Amino acid sequence: MATPSESADDRKAPEALDGLGGLPTASIKTIRRLSVQVLYQLDYQAAQVLSDEAFQAFIAQNDVPQDLEPWLRVFASLAHEESRRCDTWIKSLSQNWNISRMGKVEVAILRVCLAELLNRGGVTPATVIADAAEIAKEFGTERSQAFVHGILDAVYKDKILPATKGNPSL
Repeated sequence: MATPSESADDRKAPEALDGLGGLPTASIKTIRRLSVQVLYQLDYQAAQVLSDEAFQAFIAQNDVPQDLEPWLRVFASLAHEESRRCDTWIKSLSQNWNISRMGKVEVAILRVCLAELLNRGGVTPATVIADAAEIAKEFGTERSQAFVHGILDAVYKDKILPATKGNPSL
């Protein structure tokens, strides 16, 4: 089974999610859902960084399979580090909505999945977007699923896809 690099420098690199496609689909979905929960918790606590202490507290409070812990750390850290860039794109495509007016659950979902799309996790964009909509349906309100799907689809088509033309890895 593929394992992510443990070094902090590697976690910041786009290759941090390389090998993700080698994990079972159920594991990837679990990592995505748990990452959303980590980001939601960080946002709720207004934390600026994902500290080891906060991460270990999350692990202790949730039933995280041990083999997924390194992937969860990489995924959640990457999404947290990319949050400013993700927020800029979300704002640019959500008409008359500021991030502060959006639900924390929806914002966490968008950040996690946009970070994955930006960092080429080895999973197709359509799969990431569809799973994000399912997470929104599970954790959000009635309108969350359509909102999350619409924003991710627009960001992917308007921002990510044009920037990666000619790059077969995405």
